[in-house]
Amino acid sequence: MGETGADQAGELRAPGTVEPRTPLVRQRPPAEGPKVRPRRTRKPRSTPAPRPGWQSLVLRTRHGVDRDCTVLDAGKQQVLHVSSGFFLRSKAEVRRRDRDGERVFVLRGRVLDLPMEIVIRAADGTRAARVRAKWRAPLVSPVKVRLADGTEWETTGSLAKRQYSLVTVDGPVIEVAQKQVQIRDSCRIEVADDVDPVLAAAIVWAIDELLRD
Repeated sequence: MGETGADQAGELRAPGTVEPRTPLVRQRPPAEGPKVRPRRTRKPRSTPAPRPGWQSLVLRTRHGVDRDCTVLDAGKQQVLHVSSGFFLRSKAEVRRRDRDGERVFVLRGRVLDLPMEIVIRAADGTRAARVRAKWRAPLVSPVKVRLADGTEWETTGSLAKRQYSLVTVDGPVIEVAQKQVQIRDSCRIEVADDVDPVLAAAIVWAIDELLRD
């Protein structure tokens, strides 16, 4: 009853006529920029605390031909400097703090000759220690250290990986670890309290020198 003329025309549409359809447009999501993963914040590595009754040092080697190195204490303060050279024989001087500091030990060695050894002497010329390695298999055979009083130490562990200890009949006196520091050419040295830390650093340097050549 209430239909308009337009509605009636729609119902009486001739057969066969097709009603136009509204095209469907697929909406694309807005373009996104490249995905950037958030950077993970690295936690600073904490330096392992020295065991009770032991001292902690870090022997840091410089790059270059001179093979100089510095020795830091547990507070990362430089306490020693090892100035070295090489001309047919290994030689080095261990000085307090820096290159111009007080000379404590002098190291002289023969690496190209047999046996492979480095002698450590005090500033007055008295012998403090002798470090000797086997020429045929220096990385496999233990390196032996003989102190001035006749006490003998020898290495145990992996010399190639720089993970070794110097032990006596009573147990370890020096422990060397490459993995516990962040710099590749550095190693951590743990020294028993009854061992001179300066002499310990000189012995570790001498072992590195024998194995390097």
